[in-house]
Amino acid sequence: MRKSDRQLLRLALAVAVVAGGFVAMENRAWGDDRDRITILEENDGLFFNSDKHYTQGFRISDLHPVTAPGFWNGAFDFIGSVAPIFAPGGIHQESLLLGQSIFTPKNTQIRPPDPRDRPYAGWLYLGASLLQETDGRMLENLELDVGLVGPGALGKQVQNDFHQFIATETAKGWSNQLQTEPGVVFTYERLWRQPLAGDSGFGVDVVPQIGATVGNILAYGSIGGLLRIGKGLGRAPAPAA
Repeated sequence: MRKSDRQLLRLALAVAVVAGGFVAMENRAWGDDRDRITILEENDGLFFNSDKHYTQGFRISDLHPVTAPGFWNGAFDFIGSVAPIFAPGGIHQESLLLGQSIFTPKNTQIRPPDPRDRPYAGWLYLGASLLQETDGRMLENLELDVGLVGPGALGKQVQNDFHQFIATETAKGWSNQLQTEPGVVFTYERLWRQPLAGDSGFGVDVVPQIGATVGNILAYGSIGGLLRIGKGLGRAPAPAA
């Protein structure tokens, strides 16, 4: 494949990822309670022509409203009875998801890789998420992911097969990737919507958010916020479930 052809392919893939991001952004706003599928793709090579550390992520989720008594509403009730989250009276949704994350060192052309750098690793997981919106002002998201690190996570196959497809150098150190280990990860996020000006027709609001992730694969905290200007801001935005 010629260099110009590879550049065109990268551009096409970047456009596809950006378009997919717009679909995900559209689905993040809880304008109604429809079923929806969200696809999230992250790759440093599409825009920065590099592969290092967190280099690739893919996630697909299927979101559904929870409107009738049953397993999912029972899960909200049980968790709310044992933890200070999911107060009664909120709007419930549940999401089932599949994802994969790939990590590599900075230099992927040496074998064995630098032991001081980030090791090769793939993380393949299935998950379920409970989301509750309360009074159009607060959104909570509790997620459980269960999966596998190691050769069974298919990190080597996904990265190197794609690199062969676009005729670029493959990563040379996957034979030294982290070995097989099961993983469990819990994530909790909370967002608050604070109107600043205008109304649901057209307005301005700010959405502070905090979160924490714990498990044997990932452990970190997060804090941030959104400033939104536009129409239809009457509800809190959902995380990229």
